[in-house]
Amino acid sequence: QLTGRKWNGIHLWPVSYGDLVYLCTPNFDRLFVWDRQANRVTSHAFPHENPAVYGGFLHPAGKHLYFYDTRHSSVLKWDPEKQVGENFPCPYRLSNTLYMTFVEPTRQEIWGSCWNGNDIVRFNLETNKWTGHYKCPLDRAMPTACGRLFGDTLYINDHLNGRIFPFDVKREKWGGPIPVPGYRDWFGYMSGGWHFCDLFYMCHSTWTGGMESLDGKPHHFIGSWTVFDPKTQGFSR
Repeated sequence: QLTGRKWNGIHLWPVSYGDLVYLCTPNFDRLFVWDRQANRVTSHAFPHENPAVYGGFLHPAGKHLYFYDTRHSSVLKWDPEKQVGENFPCPYRLSNTLYMTFVEPTRQEIWGSCWNGNDIVRFNLETNKWTGHYKCPLDRAMPTACGRLFGDTLYINDHLNGRIFPFDVKREKWGGPIPVPGYRDWFGYMSGGWHFCDLFYMCHSTWTGGMESLDGKPHHFIGSWTVFDPKTQGFSR
């Protein structure tokens, strides 16, 4: 209501910075910012034309926010003091729409992947440069980077093929696939892994690609989590 615009049915990814909440949406061409203490909203111009800013992250120790634009396959570095940004388009040839996945604060990196494509990318926060583009070597892979690194190992979900890949970011080498129990038995799709307490959590649906579903019904999410422990390489449900 404070923005003066209707938000019904519109994607919203809020990112907080102190008392400010940034209302990211690819549907509007300005960035709306809610000041919780003053209970007012301001709007700010993006530094590039035809923006579609889907979401973003706050660097825990930094002075900037990092949004990403799905139309331009870019990272948008935003200064919350001046309320201005700088856009950094991805230079790589990608196979589909790019979504940045998580910030790795100890390494000063943001990792991302393409929806229904075979692309893993890396953006360096210190240099403001794109520093990696990797493709899974197995056929029909649709990799999604999980929510943190363990040392030099990035775990990557192949979300429609029921497997997890370890990727050594230092040697830039893929490890062998780790099968996820229950694939094509009770689930067809798994999300990218959310990190909590050194474990990865993945939600599931019956989707198997296209309009197909395991149970013949319209595909739907399932009330179960798979939990992956990188230390033991084991799973629980």
